[in-house]
Amino acid sequence: MVSKEMMKSIPGVIIFSAIFIMFSMFMLFSVVARDVNIDDLEAGLLMKRLYYSTDCFAYGDERGYPGVIDKSKFNDERLNECLVTDYYIWVKINDVVVRNKDGFEDRKNFCKFEQYNCFFSEQLVLVDDKLEMMEMGVIMENV
Repeated sequence: MVSKEMMKSIPGVIIFSAIFIMFSMFMLFSVVARDVNIDDLEAGLLMKRLYYSTDCFAYGDERGYPGVIDKSKFNDERLNECLVTDYYIWVKINDVVVRNKDGFEDRKNFCKFEQYNCFFSEQLVLVDDKLEMMEMGVIMENV
């Protein structure tokens, strides 16, 4: 037999269950609806490829030497072969600047706007047995 006390506790159990279900649904939808931006990761990987890959600027004979730049590879043509992308990429070692397409400097001024995602990085690399600072930039246009 069901006691009167048990009958009185049923509305409380129903209200508690409803609140618990609503809270669970809220937590689930807030995690699922999250906007994930991987532009930082993508730009970082592009920049690392420049000095880690022998397909780009890294020196290599029978094996590759990450972080050691081959000066004969440091040119616009090699950058375009290495990274086939719509992004604007700019690389500088000392006073030598390499870019994959014209317009980087113009777009650099618009980095504060939401239409553009801009990433800049510096990395110490070895060029002719001397440590040099390699500056890199990637500008992504959000269409």
